[in-house]
Amino acid sequence: MKKTVDFDPEPTPAFEAQIWILQLLAEAVDQPMDLPHLLYDCAKLEIGTFDVLRILGGFVAQRLPLIGSDTKKPASEQNRAALELVWKDFFLEDRIARLSRAVLAEFKKGRDRSLDQLATNQFNFAYLEKANRDGHTFVLALLKTHQLDDLLVPEPAQVSVVHDSRGTMYCAGADRTKGGILWAQRVVPYALNAMVLADRVLVHEYLSHLVPRSSSLGRIVCEQWLVALLLEAFVQKRGEPTWRNYLWPIFRNDFEEYVHAVEKASNPALNKMRSFGYAGVEITASSLYLNAPEAFWKFTSEILRTDEDEEGRQGSEIMDVILHLTYIGADESMKFLYRKYMNINELWASIQP
Repeated sequence: MKKTVDFDPEPTPAFEAQIWILQLLAEAVDQPMDLPHLLYDCAKLEIGTFDVLRILGGFVAQRLPLIGSDTKKPASEQNRAALELVWKDFFLEDRIARLSRAVLAEFKKGRDRSLDQLATNQFNFAYLEKANRDGHTFVLALLKTHQLDDLLVPEPAQVSVVHDSRGTMYCAGADRTKGGILWAQRVVPYALNAMVLADRVLVHEYLSHLVPRSSSLGRIVCEQWLVALLLEAFVQKRGEPTWRNYLWPIFRNDFEEYVHAVEKASNPALNKMRSFGYAGVEITASSLYLNAPEAFWKFTSEILRTDEDEEGRQGSEIMDVILHLTYIGADESMKFLYRKYMNINELWASIQP
C-alpha cells in the first residue's frame, strides 16, 4: 500500500520522536476515554471529561520539548524518559489521582501499551496513515451520497508532516496547488487532542479546503458552515464513539483561543471576530442540515461547485447569504432556501435593498 504520510523535510531525531510519542499517546487514551465510568468520576470531581485529556496534553507540552536536550544520553533513553515522565505527571495530578480504580487501571493499560510500543517498534506513521485513509473515505462517501464525489480525487492526498517552529500554521493546512495536506506539528497543549482527532482534522482539510472549487470562499464557509456539516455528519456516523463527537467542539475552542492569543500578540487591536467567526453561523447550518436536508445540500452543493473567482465577488455573495440566513433564524432560513432559485447569485440579489 502506497504511503500517504511522510516528513517534509527530513526531521530531526527529536521531532520524529515527538510525532511518534503523540501517536502512541493518542492510541493509548482511546479505550479509557470511552469508559462510561469516566463520565461519572468526572462529574463527582466537578471537572469535564475532556479536562482529562487537557491535563495529559499539558504535560505533553512540558515534557516532549526536552527530548534531545541531553547529548550524553542515547535518543532511545531520552524518548522513553520523556514518555514515562508524561505518564508519571499525569497519574500524580490531584484530580487524576482521584479517579476510580477501574478508570485508572484502563489508563495504566494504555500507558503500558505506549511504553511497550516505543521499546519494541520502530518509528512509523501507522496512526496518521489510518487517519488519512479513513478521513478521505469518509468525505468521499459523504460527497457521493449527494453526487459531489467528482470534486475529490479518488485516492487519499499526500500528507506532509512539518515542524511548525514559529507557531504560525497552528495545526494543519491544505496545499491546493499540489492537492496535498500539511500536518503542522508543534508541541503545544492542544497538540494531543489534535492527534486524537487526526481523522477529523484531515476531514476538515479535505472538505473545507480541497473539495471546494474556489479558494476564496472565506472563513464563514470554510471554518464555520462546512465545519458544522463535518460535525453533524460524524454524529450520524454509525459505530463512532460519542466522546469523539463531544471532543471536537472543545478542541476547536481550545485551538481558536490559541490562534487568537497568537494573533493578538502581534496586533493588540485585533477584533476577536476575526479569530472566532460570526456567532450563529454554525447553529444555523446545523439546524438546516438536520431539519431541511434537501435545502441545505442544494445550497451547500452550489457553494462547493462555485468556480474560482479572482476578484472574490462570489465568495462575498456567499458570505452575505449565509449571514442573512443567520440573521433571519432557522425557521425563516428553511423557507428562504426552499424557494426556487438558479444559483447563489440569484439568492444574493433577492436580499439586496
